Amino acid sequence: MLGASWEGWVIEQILAQAPSGSRPSFFRTASGNEVDLLLELPGGQLCAIEIKHSAAPKLGKGFVEVLDVLLLKSGFVIAPVSEPFPLSARAMALPLSHISEMWR
Repeated sequence: MLGASWEGWVIEQILAQAPSGSRPSFFRTASGNEVDLLLELPGGQLCAIEIKHSAAPKLGKGFVEVLDVLLLKSGFVIAPVSEPFPLSARAMALPLSHISEMWR
């Protein structure tokens, strides 16, 4: 239950701070892998976003599949961490206080 509440609250915070004209959606692959939020920024850039309620977030293989299917170079995991850090060559963990880095 806490994870779902955290996820909903984080999505609200992202949408409140996203650039004007951004369009939120959900995405699931044919094999059932998904991201918590797919944000289309003005200009068409896509941000794949996973939300984890863990100070030591792990990157699931499903997230990588979503990046591959959408032909995205990178994605983001929002988690209660103190500083941004790479989870892989294609995914960055970000604290909520750094979400604006997703659209820079």
